[in-house]
This record gives sequence, C-alpha cells and structure tokens, in this order.
Amino acid sequence: MNDNLGLIGLEFFGKVTASVSHELKNRLAVINEQAGLLDDHVSLGRQGRELDLERLKKLSATVQRQVALANTVIKNVNGFAHSIDSPRQQVDLNEALKLSAALSQRTADMREVSLEVQELDEPIMVTTSYFRLLNLFWICLNAAIEITAPRDKITAKLDKQAAEKVLLIRTTAAAGRKISEDLAAAAGKLAADLGLPVELDSAAGRIVVHFE
Repeated sequence: MNDNLGLIGLEFFGKVTASVSHELKNRLAVINEQAGLLDDHVSLGRQGRELDLERLKKLSATVQRQVALANTVIKNVNGFAHSIDSPRQQVDLNEALKLSAALSQRTADMREVSLEVQELDEPIMVTTSYFRLLNLFWICLNAAIEITAPRDKITAKLDKQAAEKVLLIRTTAAAGRKISEDLAAAAGKLAADLGLPVELDSAAGRIVVHFE
C-alpha cells in the first residue's frame, strides 16, 4: 500500500473515530442529565409531593430520543468499520454517499452548514475499495464544508451525465475561500488510486467525482 495513501486513511480513521466518540459522549451526557432529573422527581415523590406525570413523560421521551440518536451513530460507525472487510467489494454509491455524509455531519453542524444528500432511485453498484471510496467522498464533503459560509447549504447528489455517472457536490462558496492544499492533495491521491477523476473548483463551489 502506498505510504501516502496509508497516512491519508489513518487520518480519516482517526478523525471519524474522534467525531463518533464526541457524539456518543454528548448523547450520554444528555441521558445522564435526564436521569438526574428523574431521580429528583423520585425524591420529591418520596417526600409526598405529587408527581408531574407530563414532565416525567417528557423526560422519558428525551432519553428515548437520545438513545435513538446514539443507535444511529453506532450503526454508521459499524458500517464504516465493515468498509475494510475486503480490499475490493460491491458497493452501492447511494449507500456510500449517505454514510460519508453521516460521518461528515458533525463537522457541518460545527460550521453551521446545512448538508443535504440527494440519491438516485435505483442502486448504483461498483466494485472498488469501499474504505478508500468513503475516504474520497468524506474528503470531498469536508472540502465543500471548508469553503461554505455559515448558514449556507451544500447539496451532494449522484447524477447521470451522458454515458457516465457522477457525484456532484455544490455549494455557494464564500468569497475568497479556497479548498486547502492538504484536502486537495489527499483527494487527488485517492482519486488516482481508485481511477476516478475528480474536479475541485473552489470558485464555482463545485466538486465532481466521475464514474465510468
């Protein structure tokens, strides 16, 4: 394996793992807070106070919502972990794009950027390195986030142009913002390894990955 690609993959793995751990920690913090409030209600009940059933219902709903969110995070990281099951495997580009977007969501939220994925109705199957494909999509999405101003929107969609399929990422690029050299270089290396031409155009707010 090319050393540069190995380092790019390790950085991807590290950043995704750190993001997931932060997200799960946040969910657990909210659950712990709600557990404390429930305990307060139990103490009041033992003192003979009338329980606020509506309040208890809301606390329970909050815990259930946080558990559901945590389960989604775990499902995504599980899918990410299985991307290295085989050096080459059949991959649905729709699923790869959705997973890459999910892994990029926390970064988008921190930058106050809206991230929307539009998938095609039918599966688009390719045989490739799933891990490196996720890495490429993730880098392209993060490059778009990098040049997007807060409260603006990024749209990522799979599309068909002539005889080929493309991943098209569009954003209203903030004036003067350019994709960093590190992200551009990493995208170029991964694209070359996968045999997928990629276009990074900061000025136009357009990133395109071409598939045969």
